[in-house]
Amino acid sequence: MNTESASVKPTTTVAEQPVQKPKENSKAEEIIDRLRKNQSIEDNEKKRVKITSNTVIKSSLSIKQKLAPKSEEEQQETTDKINLPKSSFTKEELLIHWKDYSNKLENDGKMVFSNMMRAHEPKLISETEIEFLLDHSSAELEFQDNRTSLATYLKMKLNNFHIQINSRVAEEKEVEKKAYTNRDKLKQLQEENPALAELVKKLDLDSDF
Repeated sequence: MNTESASVKPTTTVAEQPVQKPKENSKAEEIIDRLRKNQSIEDNEKKRVKITSNTVIKSSLSIKQKLAPKSEEEQQETTDKINLPKSSFTKEELLIHWKDYSNKLENDGKMVFSNMMRAHEPKLISETEIEFLLDHSSAELEFQDNRTSLATYLKMKLNNFHIQINSRVAEEKEVEKKAYTNRDKLKQLQEENPALAELVKKLDLDSDF
């Protein structure tokens, strides 16, 4: 008896295909990733700029500190250290060189400061400190512009390199009243001489001016 063998069909194994994410999600992730990268680059750039700015600011401050003029106290300390001459001088010696420098300024055409020096005698506060009287506060700028050159001149002439010149606005009683017109001159003379004032009154000379 022939037994027919049943034909068995070979079974084929179907490989599982990976599940692909929807294209929309892939695109969104790509955009997010790109934004993150851009943000990271921007943050790094900000940090770099901040570091550079701080470095520039610190460098600028350092340069400014080096270039900044020393205060008078610092200059005085430097002078003491190198032991420059500190000869004593009298008020009369100071006035001689004060007048000479005023004349020098006049010859150089610097009339404003020359007249400021002639308006008041300098006051010798100590063996190294000189007081410069100003008629009004607005003259301070002119004084500051000329103080160094004046101090240098006096230091050389008086052989005292510790000299300092400081300004002070004169009080009203210290300001000399200047007479410009004939009437002003007569009034000033009368204030200085009461007898003259009485004579002018008797002769009625005031009306002639």
